[in-house]
Amino acid sequence: QGAGYGTGIAVLYPGPGDTATIELVVRSRGGQQLAQRTLNLESSQREVGLVNEVFPELGQRVGGSISVVSDKSISVLELFYSDNLELISAVPAQAID
Repeated sequence: QGAGYGTGIAVLYPGPGDTATIELVVRSRGGQQLAQRTLNLESSQREVGLVNEVFPELGQRVGGSISVVSDKSISVLELFYSDNLELISAVPAQAID
């Protein structure tokens, strides 16, 4: 988030089964861990938000990466956009086993 651009992320645990424990980690361009969040999603539950909503402690930041690790199979989608919406792009939904 910052410099006129934003990022959104959606995580879905389609189930069936017990709760999925999902670890989200944000790193700087240099690989330094900046933030971490653990999600516990029940079957058919999702978590959707902008990166600055999911990780408010990051403030305005450009560049870096988000890694996602889960103990169950999940789907993840990432969306990038410019604040004026002249640019919108997405990383297609990925299944993580």
